[in-house]
Amino acid sequence: MKITRIECLVLDRQYLLVRVYTDEGLVGIGECFRRQLPATKATIEEVLAPLLIGEDPLAIEALWNKMHDAVRMIGVHGFSATAMAGVDIALWDLKGKALGVPVYQLLGGKIRDKIRVYASSLRRDLTPQEEARRAAQFAEAGYTAYKLHSAVPGAIDDAADRTVETVKAVREAVGEKFDILVDVNGAYSPHHAIAIGRRLEDLGVFHFEEPVPFYDLPGLAQVADALS
Repeated sequence: MKITRIECLVLDRQYLLVRVYTDEGLVGIGECFRRQLPATKATIEEVLAPLLIGEDPLAIEALWNKMHDAVRMIGVHGFSATAMAGVDIALWDLKGKALGVPVYQLLGGKIRDKIRVYASSLRRDLTPQEEARRAAQFAEAGYTAYKLHSAVPGAIDDAADRTVETVKAVREAVGEKFDILVDVNGAYSPHHAIAIGRRLEDLGVFHFEEPVPFYDLPGLAQVADALS
């Protein structure tokens, strides 16, 4: 089986869908994160696709290394990583279809029949009170946890950040037995993340996601060591 075509579709002007076609009629489907759409789409169709056409789609690790080498000079972060991830997901989907098994079987097998889920805000334009009302609505619907997205990604330690105020409002709205998760998408420096993180600990936050930029591994280690 060989890859014959790779395309990247933009759905509803904000979602990227990747399709990997083969000479045996099987099609793998993947999805990319929805930032930097034009750059991600161009990377998939103009950089990655020409490299992979004619290759064995089941050789996923070899194809990943080939993609990684191709974007190394422009950086493996940002839209390059997003593009590779979308193709990689499509290749795993394709392999599962080719072998007639769910992808989870290829990744070690199922270990549980159900998982706990949380509701997610995915908005940063809400006031603390609006976010609290939204969280309360999800609690009433039966959810036991809620993730809010706060701070200003790309603007490190921005003075407009209202993360703590928002978490306080949400906590008052949902009570102590409801789990709150916070994702700031790398908006803090390590020392500021530690300061904010300690205040979030006092508010019983269950999960503090990406407190510093994801590529700052020493900074992330510093934050992890300082917080419980």
